[in-house]
Amino acid sequence: MRNSKKYIWIGLFLALTICINLLLNYVLLPYSYVRCDTHHLTEGGYQDIYVGTSHGFAGIDPLQTDAITGRKSTNLCLGGEYLCDSYFLTKEAHRHNPLKRVIYVLDPGYWVTEPSQDSSYNTLCQSLPWSKVKLEYTAAKMLKADFRTTLFPWYNYRKDLLKPDVIQHNLTTKQSQEYKDYSIKPFDSTGQTYTEQGFMNIHRVENAQKTEQNLKLWNEADLIPKEFKYFNKLKSYCAQNQIDFVVVTLPVPKETLGKYQEQFDAAHNYFTQMMQAQNVTYCDFNYVDLSSQGFEATVSNYNDYDGHMYGNTAQKFSQILGEYLNAQDLAMS
Repeated sequence: MRNSKKYIWIGLFLALTICINLLLNYVLLPYSYVRCDTHHLTEGGYQDIYVGTSHGFAGIDPLQTDAITGRKSTNLCLGGEYLCDSYFLTKEAHRHNPLKRVIYVLDPGYWVTEPSQDSSYNTLCQSLPWSKVKLEYTAAKMLKADFRTTLFPWYNYRKDLLKPDVIQHNLTTKQSQEYKDYSIKPFDSTGQTYTEQGFMNIHRVENAQKTEQNLKLWNEADLIPKEFKYFNKLKSYCAQNQIDFVVVTLPVPKETLGKYQEQFDAAHNYFTQMMQAQNVTYCDFNYVDLSSQGFEATVSNYNDYDGHMYGNTAQKFSQILGEYLNAQDLAMS
């Protein structure tokens, strides 16, 4: 009898903990465009996906590339997206819709920088619907993370408990029809417009300060073995499922390239040799003359020195990328 009561109390405690956790998640976690991205994956209908970092997020407009390639694609690049994330995103996308091509946007800095376990670290994993892919993803990433943010996602936003206006905003948003319909309208602002294809169109803002605060520079001595592991997993997964695999590095401003020429040259040489050895199609657009195609990689066409393009710059580059992808199709046919 005593044991029965003990188990009842334990069960009640766990149930109460789960309820409080769910309530705090609902109140504190903001609406994220990652939720929209993962929802759009379930709708399928695409043939190509872009995976990788924020350079691709702000640099590739699928509507522009699709107009050239004749395919339908979606942009799954995100700030803070490492190869582990790209790998499981690809598996999730292919689970809903057979893919023909994966374009991985390689940022050399991410290969030498450990991910920061900030509020965005577990957003993608949490946003995926329950499936075998999500369980694998959770085991691969979240079990090695801070257990507080793994078990209690609201923990990263705990300071907002003292901010009634933030809580009210979250509640109003989550009770709205836009939230229920996975609308992208809440992410628009004077500085940016988000599209259903996963492209973040950054607007030009007068007198905006441009920084290098997110610039991650290449240093071979700092290579992270985990990036190799998941690059090989992504490459193998594509090969096993007859998915073309293409790797590109997007151009940074020529001012940045000139200032850090040694690091960019070293990264270019390293990855060019690596991709050749693995027979992977690769293009580092930092070392392609794009001016003849109407693209000027000056910092005036970028939001920062890190390499995040303004919307109209990205749209022009996306057209060039579409032509490049078409050329690769012809070369393989």
